[in-house]
Amino acid sequence: MTDPHVVALVGSLRTGSYTRIATTRALAAAESVGATTELIDLREYDLPAFDPGRDSPGDSAALTASVDAADSILLASPM
Repeated sequence: MTDPHVVALVGSLRTGSYTRIATTRALAAAESVGATTELIDLREYDLPAFDPGRDSPGDSAALTASVDAADSILLASPM
């Protein structure tokens, strides 16, 4: 088996958020035991509300591809 790939999605809007800090530490711990990691900051994605008539789904395809490639997903929400 190859090393696991861990993807973390952070939904906090504040730059210095405790959620983002905790997520970064969790990813560092995963790396320390051999995992590859990716931090996805949802602030950086254009993710419009679902609208079947919309011409472009924004960055949803890129987000989906990153999550699909993960062996493990860490969801980080401020609330």
